[in-house]
Amino acid sequence: MSESEDTPILRPESEAPKASARPEESPEWVIEVYRRQMLRQVSEELNGILGEGREADRFIEPVLLDNNPVRFRQSLHEQVFPTPREITENLLDVSPTKVFLEAPSGMGKSTFLKVYQERMLKAETPEEYPVPVICDLARLPDGSGFGQFYPMFYREVMDVVLREQDEQEDLVIKEELLGRTVERLVWTGQILFLLDGFEQMLPEDRFRFYMDVIVDGDALKDNFILIATRPVGFGPLATTSIVRRGQDASFRVRIQPVEEKQRKGFLPESMWKENLGHLALYFPETLQVPYVLHMVKEAASDESAGVRNRSQVYRYWTTQHLKSRFPKKGKEWIEDAFRQLEQVSYRLIKEGKNQRQETVNTGFDKALLSDCAPARNVLLEEDDILPGFDGLLAWNHKRWEFRHPSLQEYFSGRKLAELPDWRDLVKERCRDPKWYDVFQFFGGELKEGTDELIDLLIEHGAVFLAGQVLPEIEGISESRLLLVNQLLKYQCRETYPQFAKNRVVRVEQVVDAYGADSLRPVLDRLLQRDRRDSRILFSVLELVCSLHGIALGEVVDAQDWERVRLLPELKTYFAESKDPQIVDRNVVQKWSECVTVPAGPFIYQDERDDEDRIGMREYALMKYPVTNALFRQFDPNFVPRFPAYSLDDDQPAIGINYYEATMFALWLGMRLPTEKEWEKASRGPNGLDYPWGEAMGYQEGYCNTADFVVGRTTPVTQYEEGSSPYGCYDMAGNVWEWCVQFHSSKFTTQKIVRGGSWLNYMVQAKCTFRNSFDPADIYPAVGFRCTSLPFTEIDEEDEDEE
Repeated sequence: MSESEDTPILRPESEAPKASARPEESPEWVIEVYRRQMLRQVSEELNGILGEGREADRFIEPVLLDNNPVRFRQSLHEQVFPTPREITENLLDVSPTKVFLEAPSGMGKSTFLKVYQERMLKAETPEEYPVPVICDLARLPDGSGFGQFYPMFYREVMDVVLREQDEQEDLVIKEELLGRTVERLVWTGQILFLLDGFEQMLPEDRFRFYMDVIVDGDALKDNFILIATRPVGFGPLATTSIVRRGQDASFRVRIQPVEEKQRKGFLPESMWKENLGHLALYFPETLQVPYVLHMVKEAASDESAGVRNRSQVYRYWTTQHLKSRFPKKGKEWIEDAFRQLEQVSYRLIKEGKNQRQETVNTGFDKALLSDCAPARNVLLEEDDILPGFDGLLAWNHKRWEFRHPSLQEYFSGRKLAELPDWRDLVKERCRDPKWYDVFQFFGGELKEGTDELIDLLIEHGAVFLAGQVLPEIEGISESRLLLVNQLLKYQCRETYPQFAKNRVVRVEQVVDAYGADSLRPVLDRLLQRDRRDSRILFSVLELVCSLHGIALGEVVDAQDWERVRLLPELKTYFAESKDPQIVDRNVVQKWSECVTVPAGPFIYQDERDDEDRIGMREYALMKYPVTNALFRQFDPNFVPRFPAYSLDDDQPAIGINYYEATMFALWLGMRLPTEKEWEKASRGPNGLDYPWGEAMGYQEGYCNTADFVVGRTTPVTQYEEGSSPYGCYDMAGNVWEWCVQFHSSKFTTQKIVRGGSWLNYMVQAKCTFRNSFDPADIYPAVGFRCTSLPFTEIDEEDEDEE
């Protein structure tokens, strides 16, 4: 007999163990009853929301992405431009068995938990964790942390099992025995905890729960844990080490924004493209967030509604939602509900409480709803929010918030449109990011004064906001439309695809429509330092030149700036950099320091013969690439474009396109270097491969390239050993630098960059290596430096004469 086969022990019948007579003491019975009862409940709930078949026209299947720190070696490009892995395996198969699902508001986290629970309950053969339970953490008492979780959980499971008594008249379940069995299921690791409402907890409760469940990890025993939340913080309690420990102890997942292929079955293009096609470009959130996408679908489905912009989508959907949830209420009641929501939203925004940007102290006090009630309080009844508002608001015992932050912005915009002093607020707040979306909705709700709104935004330098508001506004004049489109003409197509069509605007059209006399004061204000936005200055310059019959494109091609420098509208602009009353001259002088490149021939590219050397006159080139500190002297409103890679004052300014670099150089009394000027300053007269000489293998200390995986830009003064023969720093690595080519528009739309970058390998940092980008591109590895004004290349005829 095999030793592995146990011989059964025979006992007298009187001593044999007997099955318990009480079903609630049997884990198998409790599991079976819970699964059957819970499946019925969750399926009924989902049928009401998504339809019985969960068809594509009712339900968008979420795509989960792996959001964990990468544990294997990646190239720098893969780190900077990651492509997250799609989760195709069952979440129960991942490790560790604590899953943290993060997604912004409106992405359907709660619905996902219910769908996932239903699928687990429908499985004929239960998984390793046969009891999937959804618990709303927002129901926990404030200040309790994890302490009150188990009583809430036991009550949740027991209430489901106790329903069996309603179906079997002779069945009597003892709650005490049932509670012990449920506790046993917890201790034996058979629970699938699906936890919702994490973001609605107080920061200190959230932190304590996170520590007990995720970081320390033993509070919920050996059960499977799935926490669904929007990205939130823990305030000052959470140190970097604690956050990292939590990341290491959990499997991180996020929901991908809805893509076109997912959207087609839910919202066919034929339904929305004609009237609401601009939403995809101007407000991509409306087509990427399921909650808002449902709004668009309902509004677009009703052709009689005539919905043509985002504000109208929100107005239509909110009205229809309130009518369906409160069918016995009349028009006046719905108007009161709108007014109360408008008042509370606007008050919160005025107090700086923007739900979209709040990640720690989430939610608002319920008492605020009463304070902001008009003649009658229609939202509250006996100090609690009416259940019918659950499509607009989420709440617990003390706090509430909007289902999506855009609702707060929409109602605030409606309120602002009613105020007689809206002009003052536009002047005060139009460049405040917290108000950006409010003003967009405001434009859609404004009945009169749309031209005046655009004028105010332009006057105060909020041109990008003006461009975003345009598709929301009705009745805008052609002159304002053309002017805004002209000012946003030279923007990065990838970053601002909504403005790509502006390239077709001709400057002559703008001048004719707006009028030269009316245009001059507008351009003067846009050039003023306090209202400056470097991204639009090239468009402003094009308009100024047009007023004097100068074609800016020809000037750029020939790099002939003399006529431009004499224009009276630009006198103050060109004088700024030398005025100590306007700029910090110490900063300007420190970071614009130049080196002298002496006259004489040099080896250009790979031409080694003496007769092929290029003759150059003496010139000066900036010692360092333009830094954040120096660029901020030019544009005091400048915010680093890629702060993860360049933030400090002594790091190079990155994400600066060719047009901005040109305007900065003119402001400083300089220009961008030609390729030959840049190359001679980089390699000297004798054709070095790198500024310091030969590559010397991959020895550190000479440059910042991808070979050394620094992962960001470095201070421009760091690599003294890698400086060029004339003393220029960072001519290899750190950032690509814009250069000019004469008459290049005749054969290409691209502009040349030289020098390599922190994001490219050393071979691309050779002095002879050439690369190119679209001049409007905003790229995290492109910067620039400037050179002195007179051109320095000597023509062959001039060289013979000399």
